[in-house]
Amino acid sequence: MLEGNNLLIGLGGTGYDILMKIREKLLVQYGEYKRSEVEFCYIDTDNDKFSEPYIVEVLGRKENLQFADNEFIYIRQNGMDMKKFIETHPPVHEYCNEYGKEYKNYIGSAFPKNGAGQKRMVGKLFLTFKYKEVIDIVRQKFENLNAIAEQRANSNRSNADDDEYNIFIFGSLAGGTGSGTCVDMPFVLQKAVEGIIDSSKLNIWGFFAENSFFKGLANTQYIEPNTYGALSELEYWKNNIDTIDFAPYGFTKDNSPKKYYDRVYIMQKHIQGATITYSDMEDACSSAIIALINKSILSEFSNN
Repeated sequence: MLEGNNLLIGLGGTGYDILMKIREKLLVQYGEYKRSEVEFCYIDTDNDKFSEPYIVEVLGRKENLQFADNEFIYIRQNGMDMKKFIETHPPVHEYCNEYGKEYKNYIGSAFPKNGAGQKRMVGKLFLTFKYKEVIDIVRQKFENLNAIAEQRANSNRSNADDDEYNIFIFGSLAGGTGSGTCVDMPFVLQKAVEGIIDSSKLNIWGFFAENSFFKGLANTQYIEPNTYGALSELEYWKNNIDTIDFAPYGFTKDNSPKKYYDRVYIMQKHIQGATITYSDMEDACSSAIIALINKSILSEFSNN
């Protein structure tokens, strides 16, 4: 079972839903969802979910689980067409050149009015546009976890895995935000920890829902190509990380990312003859994460 320090990242709407389910289960189990050894970060191209309270009732007590300002990163650019956006933002332009793709061929001349419009390349570009802000906030999360680990060490409450950092990333491969950002998140994470944590101490796990959960919904014509495109890129980087020649996100040719996802779980609606709902998927995923981080939490409780 994993121990150490835990950063939970939600990408897009599905990532949000799973993180909220985890917070709710922590609240039920421990009477609070804010834990010193667990940091949260929600990244989206749409701020609708963040704009309203998220109220749950546990044992007759109402609690707002909504993310704080320093837990939410809104990655979006409004009021600019695609070509101008690429040309006027050097990191984005560099990214497009690095990938060797004409992004306007994928998504047209204008950005979707809301979110990433189920277009994977939009999610990619928005992450590239806001990557410095993502790095700053994620870096602060790691610094918080690092400080807690040092406190445990100084009070002789540390364990063998206290120098490891477990990053759990959640999202959907069907929508534009999740499928567009999940591929590059391990690279962004490694840039965020430069100078404070060696990337070899990062355990990066991905939990991603595929398109079967969203079939039959309105305006879902892109969910299959999004899923297959994201799976293809995830597989590519998994097999080629040792020969990577990747410069965006502040890296250079001589200082490129050293690792990729350690494990990726693809969640499907139909598994071995059984069918699960979106709610079942949220529940199973959140329960798995609670089990993985539980040992370090219980260790702190027993020591106290």
